[in-house]
Amino acid sequence: GYTQKEVLNWFWNVSTKALEKKPVDMVVATHFCKGNFKGNPLFHGFYDSVAPVIAEIPYDAFFVEYDDARSGSFEPWKVLRNKDAVFVAGLISTKNPVLEDHDELKARYNEAKKIVGDQIALSPQCGFASCAIGNKLTEEEQWAKLKLVKEIAEEVWGE
Repeated sequence: GYTQKEVLNWFWNVSTKALEKKPVDMVVATHFCKGNFKGNPLFHGFYDSVAPVIAEIPYDAFFVEYDDARSGSFEPWKVLRNKDAVFVAGLISTKNPVLEDHDELKARYNEAKKIVGDQIALSPQCGFASCAIGNKLTEEEQWAKLKLVKEIAEEVWGE
């Protein structure tokens, strides 16, 4: 019975209140999980309507899922461009074993960077085991994905 605007306003109020007296040296990040039960997403939709509100909460980092088309463009996060918060682009899927293409991944990272600015990092879109059963990836496949994160990070931060 609540509207999206009411829920976002409640979330903003509660989160902002919870963070108002945090110690200066405490880093607080948030993760926007769209679901990852045994490799299956629970939520779909773009960040267009939530990013402008969520970006006003004093988080130090925003871990955001962008491993497939269900997330849309990076454009909604341009509101972070002149803030100290880090945009953590979750470009690598933990839901399936297919290893992302190196060059496409790097291009996607650079696309995000053009929009959000230099305060950007790279990560998998979510954890490898969001439930006790985990996802349909072997340990070897998980390590390969983490290796890819490291390779891309070294390249783009070395530029």
